[in-house]
Amino acid sequence: MVVCDGGTLMNDMLSNIDRFSGVHKYNGVHADQLVALTRGCGLTLPKMHVDLLLRSNGLEVFSGFYRIFGIAPTTRTDIIGWNQKECWKFAWGNKCDGFLCFGESAFGDQYCYQIESLQRDETSPVYLLDAVTMQPVQLESSFAAFFENELLRVAGEPYDEMAVLAHQRFGALPARVHLTYSPSLALGGEEKVENLQILDAATALIFHGDINRQLSDAQFDATLSAIEPYTDDLLRPRLRLLWSKQPS
Repeated sequence: MVVCDGGTLMNDMLSNIDRFSGVHKYNGVHADQLVALTRGCGLTLPKMHVDLLLRSNGLEVFSGFYRIFGIAPTTRTDIIGWNQKECWKFAWGNKCDGFLCFGESAFGDQYCYQIESLQRDETSPVYLLDAVTMQPVQLESSFAAFFENELLRVAGEPYDEMAVLAHQRFGALPARVHLTYSPSLALGGEEKVENLQILDAATALIFHGDINRQLSDAQFDATLSAIEPYTDDLLRPRLRLLWSKQPS
């Protein structure tokens, strides 16, 4: 067994992922940007995650359908800005406040760490937050395991059949858009590729949050009658669910 340091191991992992088409890497992050991340979020990423950013400041595989965010980039999602409450998390109340999101699928499912584990400076498991519900599921015990067992896997052959079908329909996707179902799955929409549409990433998650929160608050005898788009005080696109009561 050959023992590698973290940098050598990450080099090997990136070499493995380069075997697949649809992979997009970037120039490595500068040390001062890593300091900015620590100051901006008050957190330190696991060493293997840092090793990736030093070699590629962000990463996209399967033609942009799966992404790792960069730090202070100009052409893709910035991990610091993305985790600011006012970007999109506000729409979910406090459901995702305990997580630092560092990547995602094109459907909006978030790869993340629990902030508490990062604060304890220990091995941080990687979770997946469902885009429609923000329910967390632990994917892997560490970033290294996540890279090996999740990212390498979806780079070559995604296990989500809908990702394959959507790739055939839409082709490569920019890093700042999501695919969402219309009507929403939360409102009874069907998971069919012809129901998918492209939305700005933050807007898509705000819409999911608006729907989720208002469904949770709805009275049991109310029926959804319409969905009203509007713009809030910060000029963010929002959704308002309009209800009618069942006749008694």
